[in-house]
Amino acid sequence: MHCPKVFRTHRPDVRPLGFSLPEILVLIALLGASVAVFGVAAGAVRLRNSSWHTTQAVALAEGATVAAQFLPTAALTNRTNAPAIGFVEHRGQWAVQTNNSAPSLSRVFTVTSSSPALLGTTAAARFPSSPFSNGTTSISLLTPTIFPSGWKAGILFRARDLGNGYRLRVDATTLVFERLQDGVATTLYSLSRIHNPNTWVQIAVTGSGSSLSIIENSSTLTTVTDSTWSSGESALVLLGNGTVSFDTASVSGDATGAWNFDTDTVGETPAVWRSLGGDSLPNGSISVTVDRPTTGGTLARIATTVQWTESRGVRSVSTTDYQ
Repeated sequence: MHCPKVFRTHRPDVRPLGFSLPEILVLIALLGASVAVFGVAAGAVRLRNSSWHTTQAVALAEGATVAAQFLPTAALTNRTNAPAIGFVEHRGQWAVQTNNSAPSLSRVFTVTSSSPALLGTTAAARFPSSPFSNGTTSISLLTPTIFPSGWKAGILFRARDLGNGYRLRVDATTLVFERLQDGVATTLYSLSRIHNPNTWVQIAVTGSGSSLSIIENSSTLTTVTDSTWSSGESALVLLGNGTVSFDTASVSGDATGAWNFDTDTVGETPAVWRSLGGDSLPNGSISVTVDRPTTGGTLARIATTVQWTESRGVRSVSTTDYQ
């Protein structure tokens, strides 16, 4: 059974780049208090879970719609039930784990389980920093003991969303820097490179205008020129099968921050790294439709739908707005 669709207009206090879990927990706490008056334990639990899911879904739908509104009109090409645009969607499950080989001390940030691939990405975690234009994004990653089929891992740089931006990734035998446009990857630089199993590799991208330098283990490999993406977010990403651990994440330049996870709680996701995505909900997904309701008009209608499954069946919420 589908719940009624929720329609929202643009609210300035809704950030277009995702919602943190602490913000949602405040709303959920209020819902939990109201649920308690029902008195029937099993029913209260079901209602509380439903309230939790609905709160997350509304926040995600609103955030995705507002993020799309912040895009230039040229980016709002017509699409139907397409991936979310304008923000880096969280994918997979992440937790701090202990690893005594870590470059910092003994804790790392690990993909504990991946999600079905979305634009090739099976796990993604947005850096807890502002989008920026010029500067460096750096990370150390631990290659798996045995390379699963299709395993690739790395970082997004100047990313608008999972399908638009730059991506630096490594696998067992190569290092690749590529441009993403509407989910299509174009290789800007590729290097045959043996990455041994269970080995830490440090990779980084430095951007200054259209000049983009690729760095591995503190050595600059090349500098390429590309002006497609001038600013955006950074994110950790996994593609394909398997898991990956990250350490010593940092950004510098227009935005600054560093995270080594050594003071974070093992088994949990650090609060600053928590954000929403379609798979934050059970069997959840998010889709965006952009069209022009007036023939020949330039006004874009942006409709976002978040869908998930509960014991009562498939649920959904939707937001619609214009740009």
